[in-house]
Amino acid sequence: MANKRQHVIGLVANRALREGPSSPLIRLVRALEPYLREVLQPQIHAVEGTYRALLRYGLLQDYPHLYCLPAGRQGGLVALADRVVQGASSDEQPIDEVIYLIDPRDATSMFPDSLALKRECVVTETTFLASYHAAAEWYGLSWCATRRAKGTPHPSATRHFVSHELLQRLLPEAATGLQAQTLALIAHDTRKGAMLRFAEAHFDLIARFGGRLATGTTGALLNGERPGRLAEVWDDLEAEAQAFKQLGHVPARLRAAQASNAETEAARARLAERLDGHHWVAAQPSGPKGGDVRIAEAVLRDACHKVIFFEDPHVSREHEADIQLLERTTRIPEHDVMLLHDPGSASRWAQAWERCLEAGWTSPVTVSEAFQRLWGVELVLADINGKKPTRAQKPGRLWRAVLERGAWYLHGLVAHRAEQRRGSSVAARVGVTWGYEAHQLTATLSELPEWLADANAKPKLTHPVAAPQFLRPGNVRVAPLVGIMGTTDPRNEANQSAARLARHFGGEAGSLPQYAFCDATLSQSTGICGDDSGGGSWDDLDALVLTCDPVRPQLGAGATLPTALYAQMEGQAVGEVCGIFLEADGTELEPQYFHRVGISAEQLRNAAASGASVLLCGADPDRVRPALAALHAGFASVLVTDLDFAWRILETVAGERT
Repeated sequence: MANKRQHVIGLVANRALREGPSSPLIRLVRALEPYLREVLQPQIHAVEGTYRALLRYGLLQDYPHLYCLPAGRQGGLVALADRVVQGASSDEQPIDEVIYLIDPRDATSMFPDSLALKRECVVTETTFLASYHAAAEWYGLSWCATRRAKGTPHPSATRHFVSHELLQRLLPEAATGLQAQTLALIAHDTRKGAMLRFAEAHFDLIARFGGRLATGTTGALLNGERPGRLAEVWDDLEAEAQAFKQLGHVPARLRAAQASNAETEAARARLAERLDGHHWVAAQPSGPKGGDVRIAEAVLRDACHKVIFFEDPHVSREHEADIQLLERTTRIPEHDVMLLHDPGSASRWAQAWERCLEAGWTSPVTVSEAFQRLWGVELVLADINGKKPTRAQKPGRLWRAVLERGAWYLHGLVAHRAEQRRGSSVAARVGVTWGYEAHQLTATLSELPEWLADANAKPKLTHPVAAPQFLRPGNVRVAPLVGIMGTTDPRNEANQSAARLARHFGGEAGSLPQYAFCDATLSQSTGICGDDSGGGSWDDLDALVLTCDPVRPQLGAGATLPTALYAQMEGQAVGEVCGIFLEADGTELEPQYFHRVGISAEQLRNAAASGASVLLCGADPDRVRPALAALHAGFASVLVTDLDFAWRILETVAGERT
């Protein structure tokens, strides 16, 4: 039996969309990495800047089918476009999709090589995905639609996607799927027949959308009408053909046009019969009269969620500026939507949706997307090669994977923020909490420079994977977020973790006084309680590391001051974050007789709102409710955990809502 052809993906992202661990490129690949590794296993040909970004932020490490193309300015896009052309016209293995995350504010997005790459994809019907949401939906559908032998769903999909039943309890608005979305359908004159055939073949899927828009003549055809403008064109064509027929020869181009028109008319008539006089789409003005602009404005208002635009790249377009406006609008990061450009890609998209619907995925939502919708939190997941860990592995191998994910994210976040502040008088400011988990994270961080140095030495790149200022930015100030825990083990102290982080980044560290909590007498006599972090104000932090713990009255050997405090909080609080005790709904509890030294709950929420707050937890089921309380409190913008732990949180919330 012949070997199955390996899937091939071209990958490139403009600079602003690949810098930082929360950039669209990094979020996309992080979310798709389990699918790429376990299911699709494609060749990935990445332009150099994109290739470097993936390795710099800890993604696709040691993946055997990741290849580096030249940098964009050195012909990387030309090489990718040539691969698209060669794959369509020779025995060369074709590229299946090109992911080109385009920043419409980047001038290079309008360079000839960028435009040519997109055009060649349209000509060859190679799927061209130009935004985060377009790529996320495309591969999310492919993931859900993947079947194993005997038609059984791939287990990877059931692990990473929320079932319809659970989604109805967690996010009922998301469970409605396509009913809450609007689809826009546009086609140039030579592609209108293809649009009618597409609509006819996938009528039931398109009918699921709560709204349908279409421009001018395309809208009239989809409503089963015979537009006057098109009828005139067809009549002129017939007259020309008759004239040639009287001369004894009808040119091939006319015969082909007649056949195409007849096919289009037949498809329109069948659609009209099915609609029985009802208008199926909301017709907008024609493209040259502002229809593309109207749909672009609907995208900006979040009133249009997907666009299918069958383009003819072989003809000049009188309203080219309007077409570019629509395309660029669908790529604005805050409003980006799915946009498909050719009949082949649209058919593959529709077929994937239909397979998902047949399997019960009415609204494919990943675990990561569920966390984003529920709490506005980015999920950074560890999953041991797709294998559910045994109980014996949870405190060991799985927790190690969580620490590695957290270390890559934190290093990337601090280095990125430090780079943004470079040249200013203010260093990047980082905060760290107490606890042994924070110590473990700093220990794991110390291993990253060696890996990055090895990555710098291996590939033949114009620029290194990680420049020295990324490995050790220097302009970093680290402050403890809460005072000393009251233990004889210094590894648990925030002061110690702050010092280790400062050494790792080549920066400086502040410190807090001796005690984290003190009774009224102690605070009055020593005056140690206050709001000074030792490293400046806790306002406007660039990054901070949090962990969470359940409330245990016995803290083990070495515990001193907090024991009485924890005993007081037992039965009242479900958990503690950075010395702040929380009820299940995230409400802060104020203990009696103890005054806390550290960052306030309001400052934590402000840091999370700026995308700076990283909450590290996982493996231990006892931390589920403390982590959930922290999410309810709005303390985290990023949650680093394992897949099993994330599922426990979702199931806990669903159980509370039942």
